[in-house]
Amino acid sequence: MSHHPTRPAAGGWLGRLAAPVAVGVVLVAAVGIRVAALPFESPDYRFYLSKWYAHLQQQGFTGFAQAFAEYNPPYLYLLYLVSLLGPPAIVAVKVVSALGDLSLAVGVLAVVRQAGRSRRVAVAAALTVLVVPTVVLNSAFWGQCDALHTSLLLWTLVL
Repeated sequence: MSHHPTRPAAGGWLGRLAAPVAVGVVLVAAVGIRVAALPFESPDYRFYLSKWYAHLQQQGFTGFAQAFAEYNPPYLYLLYLVSLLGPPAIVAVKVVSALGDLSLAVGVLAVVRQAGRSRRVAVAAALTVLVVPTVVLNSAFWGQCDALHTSLLLWTLVL
């Protein structure tokens, strides 16, 4: 018979509150960074993304009949759907990118859980993705959608 050491009790209600508070702090930081970065306009945004968004707002769905953008159709469809709500271009572009970040984080959580790791480890991995500098710079500052494509690749491991 083997003996498995157990973790000591977590110090009452304060110990039980530590993990949810840590998760909340990281989530607030991740959202806060993205909100603070909203006004930043990268050259890609100014020269390309904002023009694509304007085309979609002006032409509607029929605008897809013209070659107006260099990105793949699924991204442009998402941008079009957001355009129907009417936000400013910078908000629309960055919201679509943030959705990619969210999909990537949830995908990481799923892959880590599928690999047999604990829920705590999976949540930590997912939260880390949301604050990794390259992910934040890519979507929150530059308005790029790389996380959308990467998350789809990651999700193929889960499904």
